[in-house]
Amino acid sequence: RLLRYPFPDPPKDRVLSRLLPGRPGELAEQLIVSLVKYIVWGTDSQGAGMTHDTRNPRIYSRLQIAAQLYRKVADRQLVETAGLTAPQLGVLTRVGAAKALNQTSLARDLRLNDSAITAMVRRLIGMGMLEKTRSESDSRAFVLKLTEQGQTAIDRAVNHPIAINRRIEQEFGAEALMQFTEKLNRIIALCDEESMVEAEG
Repeated sequence: RLLRYPFPDPPKDRVLSRLLPGRPGELAEQLIVSLVKYIVWGTDSQGAGMTHDTRNPRIYSRLQIAAQLYRKVADRQLVETAGLTAPQLGVLTRVGAAKALNQTSLARDLRLNDSAITAMVRRLIGMGMLEKTRSESDSRAFVLKLTEQGQTAIDRAVNHPIAINRRIEQEFGAEALMQFTEKLNRIIALCDEESMVEAEG
């Protein structure tokens, strides 16, 4: 069974090529749904109970595996649907919600380092989806704004949900998915707290 495969953290592409021969898109989606189910309900796709020993690293490795696989599949499907990767769509969505946002705040909100956000913003400006303008409150500062083309890309992604998102919602239902999102938000908050403690110590 897929979830019994030992994952000593090899390169993602090598794992996928071994696990998903022949039909990587379809089987990757199945694996992601199984991993999310394992996290939410503590069972794999055939209902085997998950160990209650929370010290077992396999429990937490599921978060990493699910995140890696989801991003890989979502990136491929979003590029086909909206011409964007998942991280790029995240940047556009955040800037659009804020109306005007400086690059430092954007990096903090998305938990990205400065070099990563700089490269992504430069790419999106080159694609005509973001623009950098002077702040109305501080003429020395620049803020990011969504262009019409950027809003069109967001609309395409919203109006044409990618296959993996549809499968996850069909598997769990909207209510369970919202509850799962709340748990993920709590994990993000816990990680933020740990980062603050490490920085202070």
